[in-house]
Amino acid sequence: MNRVYRRSFILPVSMDNPAPPPQLELYAPPEGLKRVPTGWVLLAVLFLLLIVRQLVPGDETADMAKRSYTQQELEVKVAMRQKRLMDWLKAQKVPGRPTQESISQDTIDKLDKARKDDPAAARLYVGAKFERGDPISKADLDLVRRTKTLEDQIYTEIYSRSSLTERQADALSLELPDTEFAYRLAKVHAHDKAKDAGARNEMAPPWRGIALVVIACAGLAMLFLGVVGWIAYFTLRASGRLEPRGHPAEPMTKAGADRFAFRAVLLLAGFFLAAVVSQTLGHSAPKALQMLIELVVMFGIVVLMHRLPVLGVDIPLSRVGVSTKNLGRNILYGVAGYLMTLPLLAVALAVGLLLMKVFGPSSHPASEIIMSSPD
Repeated sequence: MNRVYRRSFILPVSMDNPAPPPQLELYAPPEGLKRVPTGWVLLAVLFLLLIVRQLVPGDETADMAKRSYTQQELEVKVAMRQKRLMDWLKAQKVPGRPTQESISQDTIDKLDKARKDDPAAARLYVGAKFERGDPISKADLDLVRRTKTLEDQIYTEIYSRSSLTERQADALSLELPDTEFAYRLAKVHAHDKAKDAGARNEMAPPWRGIALVVIACAGLAMLFLGVVGWIAYFTLRASGRLEPRGHPAEPMTKAGADRFAFRAVLLLAGFFLAAVVSQTLGHSAPKALQMLIELVVMFGIVVLMHRLPVLGVDIPLSRVGVSTKNLGRNILYGVAGYLMTLPLLAVALAVGLLLMKVFGPSSHPASEIIMSSPD
């Protein structure tokens, strides 16, 4: 049987690099394989269904009712945590305190534009204005009262009062649900009017503000390391000390590619099954537990599928680059590759923001899914 050498990552041996050349792995592609285009057809159908699903317009009224305004909510949360961090640092007498983050006028304007047609925007608009220290008018509250629901009547009662007692704040808070961020924010503001910082400390403890600063510093450090990685990569490539190893699935024939396409279809179906299993087993469990169940099921599906042949051909995990051989070095390459994607992502985000300013805001289904589940 003819054996084909797979291309490997090569560092030429020289006086500057006396290490021995790495072992080349051998793959023996099965002979006489026939083309089976079924996998490509099924894969095309799956992607076509996904595209059609996103292009079909939904019920605008239902979409408006389900809108969560995650970006605006996140800005309010960040402002709250920054304020609590400032208060905590002031109490600790720490010099050089950071500048407090404030809710932007752009966020207020967006909610102002949407609140006439959407009660969720009207509620968040009132809460954001109160958090900023802006006065709240009767017209602002009337847009919330129009729903005529009990929770919104209590919501407007909180913001129409100039002050509350702790007992009144507790009573009004108990009547508000936790189904929406604006309601949870109203509970905090009710206790603020009662001069009780307990609810605000619970929603925005100082450690979360510190965590935001730490995460921001870590992000900048990772971005810097990504730039350093690109400089090192181009330097090594230009000097001839670095050559790409090629795809781990090489050598690849057309018949072999048919098997990989079929495996992709099975994996997509497996991921769908994992989502169904996690929702069935953890329908009443916290969101984090549901995600953990889904990840465990996905991991099991991936491992199991790569132990089974596809149309008579074995596709082990090593054929897609997953192997315990040189594990530490491969993990290092993976971390370096991830860091190197961050500068590209930053540039893409900057270009996207520029295009949004020119053509107006838009959204992508993937970003909506991510923003609706921040955890």
